[in-house]
Amino acid sequence: MAQGGPAFPAMAAAPVKAENAYPPLFGTREVRSAEMSLFPKWQGAVARYFDERRLADAPCSESAFNRCHLAQWTRFLAGLQGRGRQSQIAAVNDYMNRKRYIIDPHNYGVIDYWATPGQFLRRNGDCE
Repeated sequence: MAQGGPAFPAMAAAPVKAENAYPPLFGTREVRSAEMSLFPKWQGAVARYFDERRLADAPCSESAFNRCHLAQWTRFLAGLQGRGRQSQIAAVNDYMNRKRYIIDPHNYGVIDYWATPGQFLRRNGDCE
């Protein structure tokens, strides 16, 4: 993360054009904003996500999450390309539901922790 700056590029505050908009998710409305200071847990998760690119090379038989595990996850996601949105959501949900549910106080020692996908794949969890 750049010192003093956000962990990700700022998005310009602008309405979403109807022809490019995704259908509303769960009846919500998208509002873009560059103000991310209200979401510190999201900022931390994004920063840790980008740090995961420095993962060690190791075989997939290792218990610690590494580049091999990340490659497996990436191949899984690539295999979803071209499928309909509902099919993609169902496949990711099924994949993640194979992991063990562990609440944050037991897993991370805090009441609420936003894990990255890599952390969730390595340690299981409650999957924000």
